[in-house]
Amino acid sequence: MSRKIRNVFVSTVAAGLLSGCGGDRVATSMAPEADRRAEEANADTGHRNSGQQSGKLATGGNYGPAVVAVTVLLDGAPQGGVTVELSRSVSGRTADFAWSGTTNAQGEARIALGSANVNGYYRARVVQDGTVIGSWSSIPVNGGYAVSVELQVGGGARVTGTLSLSSLEIVGSWGYVGTDMVDTISRNLVATILEQGLVDSTVAVAIVREFTGEMETSLRDSVWSPVRRFHADGTFEDQDSTGAWSVTGTWSAIGNSLTIIEVDGVVLEGSVDVDGDRLTLTLTREQYMRIVLQAAGELNEEDREFFDAMLREDDVIRFFFEAR
Repeated sequence: MSRKIRNVFVSTVAAGLLSGCGGDRVATSMAPEADRRAEEANADTGHRNSGQQSGKLATGGNYGPAVVAVTVLLDGAPQGGVTVELSRSVSGRTADFAWSGTTNAQGEARIALGSANVNGYYRARVVQDGTVIGSWSSIPVNGGYAVSVELQVGGGARVTGTLSLSSLEIVGSWGYVGTDMVDTISRNLVATILEQGLVDSTVAVAIVREFTGEMETSLRDSVWSPVRRFHADGTFEDQDSTGAWSVTGTWSAIGNSLTIIEVDGVVLEGSVDVDGDRLTLTLTREQYMRIVLQAAGELNEEDREFFDAMLREDDVIRFFFEAR
């Protein structure tokens, strides 16, 4: 058996290409709350920020519900435990802050606008202990999409990204819990050895168990990112062993197709399924081969034959994650 291809498999996974995602998942507020009668502490500041200015993004003719994913910052630090309220911005009408949500420890709140036609511009305000500490206008909302907005208390509102609601399930924090890769490889290697007719099934299983045992140990002892946190603006963060977070790449999704691009340029493509607090990432043989080639370069004939023995043409590999 080629040790190079063995190391490729182990190091590819251990490098965190397939590691999980991290931090608090954002709770969604579905029910409108009564308008809070509080004095607005700050003038509207939605047009005076850098980046994508909220007042200059058009709203379209899409229909259906929408989500506003808000991050509240004060001097660059996230503000947890504050209430974010939204109102349609209609000329000549009094603001009715009918939708609200409370930020988590990362300063994030996800507010669902669940009506048939939500398109338009919205006002936002942040309330802390009954006092409005920030107010912004001209936040664009389109049906069928989630808009990610950064609200800087004492500063501007900045739209940092949009994504379809079907992709919103991925946003949040996920921790790796297991894979069926070792089982799939074991089954295929036993079959390959038996096809050669040199040993019986008991010996074949023992040979394969030695190899896959090394792989399982390497996976278990590898320095995984404990958690990976996917943001609605298309970035993700990894948590290191000290608990510190850093942005380590970008992601995008169309339907159930997920693309992850690491900061070093390595690209992972697969399909994703979210079922409650469980996320399954599935890679075809071809998709996994592309990851291996990015990590190791072109394979020689011996390595490619070993790869073919480990993964058959129609095989898939699944990696399992849980919400954190």
